[in-house]
Parts: sequence; C-alpha cells; structure tokens
Amino acid sequence: MDLSQLQIDITEALRDKSYGIDYLFPSKHLSIYRNNIQVTLLRTLQNIYPITIKLLGELFFNQTAKVYIHQFPATSGNLNDYGRYFPQFLGTLKSLEPHPYLSEIATFEWICHELYFVENEKSTHLKSILSIKKYMDSTLKLHPSIRLCRFEFPMTEILSFCQSVNQDYLSIESRPNYLFIKRWNFDFYFQELSQNEFLFLSQFTSQQVLSKVLQSMKMLRKTFILKCLRMGILVPNS
Repeated sequence: MDLSQLQIDITEALRDKSYGIDYLFPSKHLSIYRNNIQVTLLRTLQNIYPITIKLLGELFFNQTAKVYIHQFPATSGNLNDYGRYFPQFLGTLKSLEPHPYLSEIATFEWICHELYFVENEKSTHLKSILSIKKYMDSTLKLHPSIRLCRFEFPMTEILSFCQSVNQDYLSIESRPNYLFIKRWNFDFYFQELSQNEFLFLSQFTSQQVLSKVLQSMKMLRKTFILKCLRMGILVPNS
C-alpha cells in the first residue's frame, strides 16, 4: 500500500463518512475522530467571527459553518490558518444575497484575526515632531500591524450597531468606506479614512520616499501626515 494514497484515503474518510476504507478497518471506527474535527473547526470559526454570528444568529451561523467545513477541509496543521475563505463563501450563498454586507463584516473579522498573529515589530512613534520637512526625503512604510481596507458598505456604522445595546435597527446603503485597522498590543483600533487619505497610505504598502508620494497627491492635509508619523502608522524603513 502506497503511504501517500493511505494518507489521502484516511483524510477523505475523515471528511466524508460515505468514503469507504473498509480494507483497513470499519469506517465507522473513524466517527469519533470525524466528530472531533468538525467540533474543533466549528469552534475555530465561532472564535474568529463573533460579529458575523451576532448578525446571522447562532443557529444559522452554525449550519452555514458546517457546510463550509465540509466544502473547505483544513489543509494546515495550524488552526490559525483555518477560515480564510469563509467571507467569500458567505458571498456565494443565495440566502444571503439580500445582505451582501455580511461577507464584508466577515472579511473585517478575518483581517483582525490575521493581525492578531502578526509578528511584533518595534513601532517608532515620532510624537514630538512638529513638521514633516525633516522626513520629506525619508523612506517610509506602513507598520506591519496595519491593514488598509476598502469596503462597499459603511463598516464603521455596522460595527457601531453591533456594539450597541439600544439600537434595534440599522439601515444600510451601499457606499464606499475606507478604513485602516491597527493592532495596538492585542487590541484593535480602526479609523475611517477619506479616499485621498486611503490612496496616500496605500502607496506605503511598499517602501516609498515621502516627497515622491506627495508629488502625486493633491489636497492632502499635512496634519494627517503628521498624525501618521506620530502614531507610528508610517515608520522609517529600518
């Protein structure tokens, strides 16, 4: 028996109870392991997507998650990698077509999940600077604990609604929403950006000289650039 084929057979049998491997042992003996895998993966998705659970309801979320687990089995030994495609999966469900913002909420939660495990890098806060002149010729980059996001729905309003205990209804209209999400230690901070601010920061996903970027930007407030330097959003390339 080829070892690689044996591994494939056991993996498939754990994923699908109709997949027979009786040439080894009765496939029903795998039931306990199959159930443990499903419970573990379901719990993993629940931990990553609590806001999505609140919007969908726990019962619907769990039913949907079980379908996802069947269609997207774990391919890594690291559970932190599992659930990456859940937002896109939600976007394919016909039952959720009237609520396209749900996949964006899940996308936001996955980004926060990824940021939680980003390796810590010393943040250079330039709190005392009064002018950007000194840094015009500096090569800058976005701090690794930051992600820039463009959403089609007002993410800040949706998140505020989810945190509210008094608001029972939210009217959602499609409009572009630009955010930066930052991990402060192990808490998360997000802020809405103008389109111009978003485009400016997007330039620094790779290393860029500040003066060159500003040549192509119009109507950008210097106070915003100062804020980015002081808060460690933009950091000198080391």
